[in-house]
Amino acid sequence: MVFLYKTNEYSGTITSSLEGEVVWMPLEELKKKELLWHLEMMLNIFCTDDYSEIYFDKAGESESPVLK
Repeated sequence: MVFLYKTNEYSGTITSSLEGEVVWMPLEELKKKELLWHLEMMLNIFCTDDYSEIYFDKAGESESPVLK
């Protein structure tokens, strides 16, 4: 299970790790980058009030994620 959090404020310092560099960028610039295959779906959760989760049904017939 993975939890996604949304906020309008942030304080502190972002820190990169061995997994990669962490950076801030405008949303429109992010959408032009090569993204993980489901990150665009996750952006729908953060940028609209239409969805609250992305659901992966590995036991079902389809492994495609569904926005709920």
